[in-house]
Amino acid sequence: MTETGIRILITGGGAPGAEGIIRCLRQIPNAFVIACDKNPEAYGKYLADAFFQIPDADDIDFINSVLEICKQTHSQIVLPLVTRELIHFSQSLSIFENEGIKVLVSNPDMLRIANDKGLLYQELKDNGIVAPEFVRVTNWDSMQKAIYDLGYPSKKVIIKPCNSNGLRGFRIVDSQINEVELLLKYKPDNRFISFQKLEEIFSQNPMPDYLVSEYLPGEEYTVDILAQAGKVLQVIPRLRLETKGGISTRGEILKNEDIIEYSSRIVALLKLDWLVGIQLKKAEDGTFKILEINPRVQGTTVACMGAGINFPKLAVLLAVHNTFEYVEPKWGTRFFRHWNEVYY
Repeated sequence: MTETGIRILITGGGAPGAEGIIRCLRQIPNAFVIACDKNPEAYGKYLADAFFQIPDADDIDFINSVLEICKQTHSQIVLPLVTRELIHFSQSLSIFENEGIKVLVSNPDMLRIANDKGLLYQELKDNGIVAPEFVRVTNWDSMQKAIYDLGYPSKKVIIKPCNSNGLRGFRIVDSQINEVELLLKYKPDNRFISFQKLEEIFSQNPMPDYLVSEYLPGEEYTVDILAQAGKVLQVIPRLRLETKGGISTRGEILKNEDIIEYSSRIVALLKLDWLVGIQLKKAEDGTFKILEINPRVQGTTVACMGAGINFPKLAVLLAVHNTFEYVEPKWGTRFFRHWNEVYY
């Protein structure tokens, strides 16, 4: 394989970050980008060089479908953008490798920990790495007790499913919020919930495994990382100044040594590969603690291009040439993200 003419298949062609990832990959000379999505009208269809509809990640034909597309298009690299696909790709690495195709994903054992917040927090705690105070719960009675044990009603408390992404199931339990205020003063995508509403939901309905954890009131960072077998090669913390629906829309690239060291320890512990994103927030005592890991390329990683670091390009060229050269980012770079249109 040579740099010129690299053929890269990305999944999640309709994901919010797909446009930015495709733009990053365009910086590879003569790269040919194939986008895939289960939605036949995903907007990435009109930005990539080729597009294919694929089954849902949990469909029995998912892996075979992607593999056949790779062979048909002579794709050399698969870059997954969808969290639910990662474990399926990871368990099938040898199938792709036998066809000369590299899938940029970590091994399945570490993915299971990274994708389960309860297992992740416990793994960090067991290995002396700070994590938020937490309790794993499986029913309303245990959730109710955990919420009070973590300081409610005098303190806010976080609840989130152990296995989820994109803020699904995430809420801030706040005794100062009531349902009238939620209806009249907040947009529909607010993150708050009253204890009473939570009780109404889960005292009468089955509940997935949930994590109840301490509320972290301080500033929030996303950390973009390129790694090989847990060895961090490039790491950039991004301060999240504004978000919409959990997606960064304004931020700043900052050199925070504490965050860089903390994130690197987590990646080393889990021996994660390729592109990884870690979400952190500052606790009451001023320390940064993890919220979650996304063991895949981040949609907003395109922001790092403004600081001179193109993570998708670095990962692809590392996979192709097995070489990496560190570049110092332009620290202090700020960015905005905004909507753009696709016409067809």
